[in-house]
Amino acid sequence: MTYDNDNRVTGETDQYYSSGVLSSTTVTTNYYGLYNAATQRWDLPNTDQGVIMESKGVVTAAGSSSSTTTKTFYTYQWWDQAQQLKIQINATDPSNPNTGSWAAGYSNLTYDANGHLTQLIDSGGNRQVNYVDDAYGQVMMREEKATNVSAVFPPSA
Repeated sequence: MTYDNDNRVTGETDQYYSSGVLSSTTVTTNYYGLYNAATQRWDLPNTDQGVIMESKGVVTAAGSSSSTTTKTFYTYQWWDQAQQLKIQINATDPSNPNTGSWAAGYSNLTYDANGHLTQLIDSGGNRQVNYVDDAYGQVMMREEKATNVSAVFPPSA
């Protein structure tokens, strides 16, 4: 792992093994931004208490020169701190015909008046997750609905 001067992870390399043999390597790079209250915009330098604006992962199979790149973009709204509003992921690799079949992922997050997460909608995966929080924002119940399937956590007795 590599870190910046504020001890934030800027890079990470993960190696995956199958039966003791290296199968793939993933190199992840994070890009941070800082919210500028005066302009009400996100500046992109790696300074202060920035949040991840973009994350890039490059996966390479062992013994292959071809790789697949995923880029994840984060959109925030400013409360007392940055709150994620949207998460978008795309996979690209012009030399790999399989990445063209990957649909982009989109998640939208909703908060209540206290800034506690109440809902996540994953439009790409056709999922909706509702949260019930206590006064401190701790999740007390999570209900997920996906393509006519429903699950509640914690389960009812």
